[in-house]
Amino acid sequence: MNNSPVILFDIDYTLFNVLHFDENFPKYLAKLLFLDEEKIRSISIETITGLIKKEGFLDISVYLDNLLSKLGGVERKQDVEEFLFAKDFFKLGFYPEVGYALGALKDMFRLGIFSQGDIKLQGAKLTQSGLKHFFDEDKIYIKKPHKLDFLSELSKKHKNDQVFLVDDKLEILYEAKKAMPFMKTIWVKRGRYANSQKPIEGFEPDAFVNDLAGVVDFVKSKA
Repeated sequence: MNNSPVILFDIDYTLFNVLHFDENFPKYLAKLLFLDEEKIRSISIETITGLIKKEGFLDISVYLDNLLSKLGGVERKQDVEEFLFAKDFFKLGFYPEVGYALGALKDMFRLGIFSQGDIKLQGAKLTQSGLKHFFDEDKIYIKKPHKLDFLSELSKKHKNDQVFLVDDKLEILYEAKKAMPFMKTIWVKRGRYANSQKPIEGFEPDAFVNDLAGVVDFVKSKA
C-alpha cells in the first residue's frame, strides 16, 4: 500500500486560469456568429454569474444553451461544443508552472483533485491539459453543486493519510480544516478572488503561496 502523503488541488485559479475562458471564448464566438466581441463577453459573464448564483456551479450545457439563445446562435451549438471539448482550447489556460510543480511532486506524493463544478467541463480541462497522468484516478473528486458537501466522505477516505489541500478560496480551506483538522491548508493567492476575500477570524492557512512553485517548497518541508 502506498502511504505517501496526499495533495489535493482545486482546479480554477489554482491550476487553471479562468480568465483564459472569459477572454478567449468570446473571441471565438464573435468570429463564429459575426457579433461584437465585447457584447458577447458581457453577456457570457452575466450568464455565468447568474447560473452559479442559482445552482452553485456552472453547468456547461445549460450555460451554452442560455448563452447561444441570447446571441441567436443555438444552431451552432455543435460547432461550439467541438471547439471546447474536441480540441485543446482549455490546455492553453493552465498556469505555466503547473507542469513543473506536478512533476516535482509526483514521486513523493499521491496527487488528486478536489474541485467544485461540472464533470464535463472540469474533466475536459484536465484531459486537454496533458497533465492528468500526474493524478491518481481514484483521488479525482469533482463535485456539484458544492464540494463542501463532500467533506465528510473525504475525511473518511483519507483518515489515515497526511493530506494537503491547495485552493484559492479561504472559505474552502477553512471548512476543510474544520472537517479534517489533520489537514494542511495552502492558500494560492491569485485569481479573481485573491484580493477580495475577507480574513476568517481564528483561521490562518498553514501556508500562503503565489503559485505552485511555492506549494512544492512547502509540502516538501512538511512531508
